[in-house]
Amino acid sequence: MEFLEALNDRILVLDGAMGTEIQSRGLTDADFGGAPYRMLSDLITFSRPEVLCDIHRGYYAAGAHAVETNTFGASPFRLGEYDFGGLDLSGFAPLPMDGDIRTLSCEDLAYHLNVRAAQLACEARSRYRTEPGYDGRPLFVAGSIGPSNRVVSSTEANLKRATFDEIAANFQVQVRARVAREVGVAGEADHLAAPDRVAAHERRLAQQMPVERGEAGARVNQHQAVRPGPPPFRVHVGHDPVGDSQH
Repeated sequence: MEFLEALNDRILVLDGAMGTEIQSRGLTDADFGGAPYRMLSDLITFSRPEVLCDIHRGYYAAGAHAVETNTFGASPFRLGEYDFGGLDLSGFAPLPMDGDIRTLSCEDLAYHLNVRAAQLACEARSRYRTEPGYDGRPLFVAGSIGPSNRVVSSTEANLKRATFDEIAANFQVQVRARVAREVGVAGEADHLAAPDRVAAHERRLAQQMPVERGEAGARVNQHQAVRPGPPPFRVHVGHDPVGDSQH
């Protein structure tokens, strides 16, 4: 069953937080490649894939229809905030690609992280479908895209400036990996980057992609698919609806 078909047929439940789940697993600094990378939970995709699969499986077992990939910070801009020269790979699982991730460009590292995260989420889905507790409901994987930490307009926040095209190109790296794995995309960030995410998708895909937009200021998120096409792209807005209205 396709996502939009399922969405028209029933209420779909998305998974919960990923970062807090990872941090609650008792992992050590070595699992992140060292203390400086402790908050970059995306690296668990490479170091502890079995932990990530177990988190995904747990959300499916709890009743979720869709899980999000562990890629909230896996964009070139966000990865560029780290110096990976000191990354300790001794505690990592065998890497799924050739080369040393410490010397990869941020674009290449972002791409490989997003591809691998999508693979793991899909593997968790396939495994859960074989479990006795699986009730036959449709299951989906959504690619998570977090904020770029860049802005195109003036703001009092301590964020770097970038052009619209630069931010769209940043997100396009993640979109390219999702298209390769045929995974839908869920974007969770502030409203200032929302148009850039949409542009990244529309530039990457020949056909139009539906966009879902959630208002974080509301008690219950409301989503509306506005165009037909492949699995939807959702933006989780981090500002209240009143303050967001001007954008």
